[in-house]
Amino acid sequence: MLLSSHIRRRGCLCLVPALIVLFVTFCSGFAAEPVADNTVEVIGTGCIRGNNVEAARDKAVSNGLVAAIGETVSRLITSQAVVDQFQILDKYLYRDADNFIQDYKVLTQLKANTYYRVFIRATVSEDKIRDQLSGLGILSLKKDTPGLLLLIAERNVEDLAPKCWWKTTGGGEISIAEKAVARKMADKGFQIVSHADETLWKENGYAAGSTKTDEETALFLGEHFQADVVIIGTSEAVPGPNMMGGDLRSFEGRMTAQALRVGTGEKIAFADQHFAAVNRDVSTGCLEALTGAGTLVADDLAVQIMSVWNSGYGELSDIEIIVRGTKQLGHFVRFRKILNEVSGVERVALKAISGNEGTIKAVFHGTAKDLAQALMLRTYDDFGINISETDPQGLTVDLISDSPVLSGKPLSP
Repeated sequence: MLLSSHIRRRGCLCLVPALIVLFVTFCSGFAAEPVADNTVEVIGTGCIRGNNVEAARDKAVSNGLVAAIGETVSRLITSQAVVDQFQILDKYLYRDADNFIQDYKVLTQLKANTYYRVFIRATVSEDKIRDQLSGLGILSLKKDTPGLLLLIAERNVEDLAPKCWWKTTGGGEISIAEKAVARKMADKGFQIVSHADETLWKENGYAAGSTKTDEETALFLGEHFQADVVIIGTSEAVPGPNMMGGDLRSFEGRMTAQALRVGTGEKIAFADQHFAAVNRDVSTGCLEALTGAGTLVADDLAVQIMSVWNSGYGELSDIEIIVRGTKQLGHFVRFRKILNEVSGVERVALKAISGNEGTIKAVFHGTAKDLAQALMLRTYDDFGINISETDPQGLTVDLISDSPVLSGKPLSP
């Protein structure tokens, strides 16, 4: 069985668009609100038949939009759910891609032999896709989601020290970013565990001391409040370097957080996000910056947590991965980094590399097929991958710089 992936997502902010956004924000005096719509960049391919180039271009655009939908779906549900529900997804999402695309732009296009390729930037309505998945029963709300206990220590621009709710030295306050994470997670169907009953953990001496949250403290509180997962982290608001007209100032919200499974202490998710806001008022500007950062962190953590929670971990397996195309060293390094970030991968070791081929050993919770499916749902910037399953404990991966393959479809014989 041969699998292919060739999707490129925006991974950085271009200086000129960033300056334009900042200028517009300055002029309006309001910060841009975090939005659920997801902008992705994809390659679409159409086959030229009978010299009908126009039809091939239309098909390439159509295939690109389907790929954009697929990329967003992969962020909301697990790879196994995509496999199990693929026919339903095709019928109610992929065949009706236009209904879930807000807009798109063909950035560049070319004719390559018998193929026509387009590079598209599409804005996908993630909320509409989430609603559709929920209506189909694929994306569960509340029923199968873990209970979350949030512990976010926060330092605002005017604070002398970080504040938090679980330490008397932290003022006993719920942070702005924590409130934003709680709202977003609740919108996504997670259960937010209340920590109103403070008697037991105060009696155990956790109410005093540093506001820095060590994992032992977080897991203790998680067990006491009967949470499934604890999210611990820090957030801060800092003045930005930009000012306009003397009274209009910029602020940056920064937040880092990780999710730990209560009972085992296993780290199952991590996020690090920044958000910029502009306002004349310091308090309002910081509120917007911290809220924005918290919302972005919640988006990141939700996908990672549910990926682990829904799929579960299988038994540990030693999987040998033969990687071909290693002469493109940058691609090989990037592939190894992505492999190491896949949920369920315990460790990755390079066994050998020679010529244009390398061998990697991955210790993974699951089978080679499970790992292949997880790799297929990742993005690889300027290259793609073809995966062939050689045996239950091994994979062969080809790194492809330029492929006519649309994500998720096999190469033509």
